[in-house]
Amino acid sequence: MDFRLKPDGELVFLEANPNPSLAEEDDFAQSALSAGLGSDALVDRLLQVAVAWLSLRLAH
Repeated sequence: MDFRLKPDGELVFLEANPNPSLAEEDDFAQSALSAGLGSDALVDRLLQVAVAWLSLRLAH
């Protein structure tokens, strides 16, 4: 999902992108980096979230 935060604090939805690029120079990785997640940490976090999501789905 692509969102943008406007200067007034409003979060605006732009599009749903099921295949974001993880290349270090692309927006997704750059946004993560600006939030303190380098590329290795970003991939690790994505895997953690995926495993947690799958565990919840399988539990129901």
